[in-house]
Amino acid sequence: MRIAGLQKLTLLDFPEHMAATLFCPGCDFRCPFCHNASLVVPGREGFPAMDLDEIRAFLHKRRGVLDGVCITGGEPLLQPDIADFCAELKSMGFAVKLDTNGSFPATLEHLVERGLVDYVAMDMKAAVGINSRGNKENSAANLASSNEGSDDASGIVHPAPYDGARLGADAPDALEEDSAGEAPLTAEELRFARVAGIAPVHARSLMASVGESATFLMRGLVPYEFRTTVVRELHDAAHLAAIASDIRGARAWYLQAFVDSDGVIGGQGTFHAYSSEEMHALAHAMRSFVPSVQVRGVD
Repeated sequence: MRIAGLQKLTLLDFPEHMAATLFCPGCDFRCPFCHNASLVVPGREGFPAMDLDEIRAFLHKRRGVLDGVCITGGEPLLQPDIADFCAELKSMGFAVKLDTNGSFPATLEHLVERGLVDYVAMDMKAAVGINSRGNKENSAANLASSNEGSDDASGIVHPAPYDGARLGADAPDALEEDSAGEAPLTAEELRFARVAGIAPVHARSLMASVGESATFLMRGLVPYEFRTTVVRELHDAAHLAAIASDIRGARAWYLQAFVDSDGVIGGQGTFHAYSSEEMHALAHAMRSFVPSVQVRGVD
């Protein structure tokens, strides 16, 4: 098990728990708005690594003070021994929270069904097509009809969308045929590729994996939340409505404010946050699909 960082105390990351957070290096996504570049893009000497025995010693010492451990990244489910590590944490008496992008559904299901995680926070970066196209079009139409006269459902004016130029992604309206000769990629698949920072050829399979993970979590076998970091250049109300259609009926969905920094993969200043008022307006517009939606990271 590789750990690249440790936050010794968090009162925010794990609901109703006083926890430590462990950061795993490596990720199969390259989301251009991600602020953890050091955990996603390896340096010349690879990723930083902490001594696992030192982490174990710290956790043993903090038993009775801490009652939870958050495992985040990067993407923790890339770790081949994640199940054994979660079992070790559970044997020490800790509740375990897992953060994931949802691209490894079999591993996620294994952890949940074995009772090795107590809470899952899964990112929904873009729509993945869980529901039928017709349902999504109806959702978007309903959203638009309830806000006639606005630039979009929230009344927010959006800049030109980020076209992925700095990462070599395709233009927004391009269609591409994959190397296996499958059908050209849809606009939704190209959008997912841009938001996740992946090669478009991988979008279809990754969207299916993320959709499988989301569907599994919504069975309610473990407490969970979905979360979407909302970026002005990448998400508007229509895009969020498509995500909402995927997770209709979810127990919890958080719209998180984007925070710029010099650690953003796509470069500082490339992306911008919505204002607090705009974030709350977007959340309000989504409540007809996911009543539980809340805003996180703004006043």
